[in-house]
Amino acid sequence: MPRYNTLPGEVESDENSTTGVPVVKLLLVGDAKVGKSAVLCRFCDGVFEQPEYVPTLGMDFKVRFMQASGQALRLQVWDTAGQPQFKEVTTTYYRGAHGCMVVYSVADRTSFDNASSWIREFRVLAEEGTPVVVVGSKCDEEEGRAVSAEEGEALARLNGCGFVEVSARTGAGIEEAFGDLALKMLAVHRERSETQRSSMSSATMDFDSLLPRKKETFPGSCCTIQ
Repeated sequence: MPRYNTLPGEVESDENSTTGVPVVKLLLVGDAKVGKSAVLCRFCDGVFEQPEYVPTLGMDFKVRFMQASGQALRLQVWDTAGQPQFKEVTTTYYRGAHGCMVVYSVADRTSFDNASSWIREFRVLAEEGTPVVVVGSKCDEEEGRAVSAEEGEALARLNGCGFVEVSARTGAGIEEAFGDLALKMLAVHRERSETQRSSMSSATMDFDSLLPRKKETFPGSCCTIQ
């Protein structure tokens, strides 16, 4: 198994040593205006700002160091644009991701209806086994709610995903959503690292075949044979 850093004060084991903190990549996908950027800012910066809506152009990302069951890790969270014109750009980032949050707004029925398409698209383009969680954002907007929590849970269950509702405004559910997914992503990172390491060790090169053959001279011959 790959070897990782533990947090200060943690007891090191064979699988948690001091050879580097794993970097895991998480994607936020979903329709425009569902609050992906606000969720990202709340998680990474601990703030909620509600300026005039400015769409994400292409991709944006933030980094947060965190722990998952005592394991230190560096979480790269990529905020993808939800506009159709950026779809070709954002989908190139799917492969190589260790996890994905499919975000919809509980106040926007259309974004919820489109969540299934985002899940399918990610699973087609991403590596098999990459964990996905369905996130219902803006759960503090109860008066304008258009999608119930039960509907969100049913969608997630149908697609074999986790589910959580969050509010970037109040911070509700944010740490839970990222923390639970980080554990699954760390397991994926370990599995892929081990697979890659096994592949590299098994692909040993026959260096003897690269050495020049000894030149031989036969009696009565004016030439050498290689």
